[in-house]
Amino acid sequence: MSEIDGKLWANGPDYRVELDEAGIEYAAAFGTRAKETQQARFDLLGFGRATGALVPALPDHPELSQTLAVYERGSGVRELYQTRREGIEQSFVFESPLAGSGDLVVRLAVESSLARAGAADGLALEAPGLGAITVGAVTGIDATGARTAGSMRWIDGGIELSLPAAFVDAAAYPLVLDPLIGTEFEVDSDAANNFDDVSPAIAHDWTNGNYLIVWTRSFGLGDSDIRGQRVSDAGALVGGLITIEAGATVSPSATSPSVGNVNLTDMYLVAWESSSGFLAQSDIKCRSVNAATGALSAGTLTIAATATYDVDPVIGGEAQTSDDEVIVAWSELDAGIRARQVNVPASGNPSLVGSELDVSNTVGFTYDDFEPAISKSTGYGGNFLIAWERYFGGAATPYYDVRYAVIDRNANLLVTTKSATVSTTTDERNVAVAGDGVKFAIVYDQEPVAGGNIGIYGNRVTYISGTSAPISGQITILDGPFAESDPDVSNTLDSVTLAYVGTNILSSNSPIVIQPLDQVDLQPCGSASGFSDSVLDYASPVISSAAESITNSPGDVLVAFYAEDTSTSPGEIWAQRYSVVVGQNVESTGCGGGRTEIGCALSTETEVKVHMTEGFAGAPTWLILSSHALDMPIGPCVLWADPFNGWIQSSGTANSLGEASSTIAIAPTPGLAGLQFHAQHISQVAGGPVTFTSGGPAYHLSTAVLVTFE
Repeated sequence: MSEIDGKLWANGPDYRVELDEAGIEYAAAFGTRAKETQQARFDLLGFGRATGALVPALPDHPELSQTLAVYERGSGVRELYQTRREGIEQSFVFESPLAGSGDLVVRLAVESSLARAGAADGLALEAPGLGAITVGAVTGIDATGARTAGSMRWIDGGIELSLPAAFVDAAAYPLVLDPLIGTEFEVDSDAANNFDDVSPAIAHDWTNGNYLIVWTRSFGLGDSDIRGQRVSDAGALVGGLITIEAGATVSPSATSPSVGNVNLTDMYLVAWESSSGFLAQSDIKCRSVNAATGALSAGTLTIAATATYDVDPVIGGEAQTSDDEVIVAWSELDAGIRARQVNVPASGNPSLVGSELDVSNTVGFTYDDFEPAISKSTGYGGNFLIAWERYFGGAATPYYDVRYAVIDRNANLLVTTKSATVSTTTDERNVAVAGDGVKFAIVYDQEPVAGGNIGIYGNRVTYISGTSAPISGQITILDGPFAESDPDVSNTLDSVTLAYVGTNILSSNSPIVIQPLDQVDLQPCGSASGFSDSVLDYASPVISSAAESITNSPGDVLVAFYAEDTSTSPGEIWAQRYSVVVGQNVESTGCGGGRTEIGCALSTETEVKVHMTEGFAGAPTWLILSSHALDMPIGPCVLWADPFNGWIQSSGTANSLGEASSTIAIAPTPGLAGLQFHAQHISQVAGGPVTFTSGGPAYHLSTAVLVTFE
């Protein structure tokens, strides 16, 4: 922040803000395609409790530091603005409780010629075809660090921000209400919209806190490049546009890129289809990108070069720091799915490791395997699940099913091809996979072969060393009256987050929708968030999370997608940040009895599901819940949840995946936000390390979790 010619200014990579006594004027840097500067004015009107009178905000000349402006608004309330790369963070500090009762509300007057809309995690002022000025999700934080999600809504003349009454009443002061004003952004830096940018892919690097988005830039039929752009966790572009492969050099036609990350070396690997032109034989090539600098490896590496078509590369990254390789999988036409381990060093060129693996073999059969998907990192388990479409073209009525296999990080086949779906009357396509190296979600869209509504379905797979990777039955995730298609999924530690193409019944332009899912039963957790544009038609969403680039750490997500200008046809690559809110879980060490996991702990829901995973199939299982930790050693194990002062109930018998679940009904109320409880499972298994009575049955204890409602 600075004072220039008597005016106060705040600046970021894609915005400019002028501050005065009443509030701010935010200008978004949309570039030369904007015929005039797109801006919005935000002025604080007042604040108070919902049942009381609104306290008018006093005008004030802010006290300025290098990155912070502070307004004294009266009644012990301060309004703060802090510059960040992704936008200007607005917050309100309440030194003491305000008079009245009900929700705490803050009202802002908003003036702009831009259209009001929703965003993935807040509200937006949309400039069709250019982007949007967004107001991010509201968070309340009290003096002890307790947090809760707030809400916001459009009102006449402005925006109302609010925090739930129960949280405000119980809060330790000072209390902070904290939204973020920023810019929804285009990634591909094609301000003139002269090129057709398609086929995005995305991965995350934990150490440097950035994503790499890669895509195909088409110059003409048979002439295309691979481009890339780093984006910070906060949503700001990092460095310039990266030309990863130029069509006139190694790959005259470079298409269908994929990207993965290596945590140990902080490097990305980008793979793509390489051919001499339109419909020519294609190979799989790759090169590495330094996550910190954007520098490329000096040379490219050929991964596959058969006499036929090698297509559809996908990459599974390495989240652990014990290895510096990735797995690249692809489809070989009329032959099957292939995979290869590739070393990605911190310096120098990538190199091949070991031999090529035949994941599936379709030679001589009347079906073929296409479009593989792979879990995006090793997670804590060190393994990958690869799923793909199998096309039965020789059937009387051709159809698509989904198949899968499990391999380890060294490209050893652990579980050979198995069926995820078997149906001659439906097509399952656009498969995506998320996982942690042990538990995997396979997600795809499904449509009747004869045509009809498209929905999103899935299956769960668990692989524990030596098992056959049993699979759940088919799970209906979303199948409403309007089409849901083209899914991608990300492991977000305490959930699986889904991005897909939805249907806008008021427009022919499709929106992108983001929906957190229960990590075990794949059912929606909380409300979906969608975003769309009146000029751009959105498609091909890809999603990545910080949780996929390191083990056992949470993270928000970035969704990249294709945006087509319906009036001129060229496509662009856009991105949207999303904050995953499903409740917070802190895990404690277990004792061989699987893991306790919470699917969805939200104060807005009517139930909370508590799952045991990675347990013993067929074992009788019980759930213990308590508000306080027992922390009692029993033999070599620790009983964390307290059955003596808590609650214990049967979870039934663990299924073939070693899972058991309990559903607990709750009354949705804001007062649940911040409430904590401990959960742990015990399973009766012969030879278990724990007995509660002399000569009694033996038990295993699961990990325990401390759960916090949000």
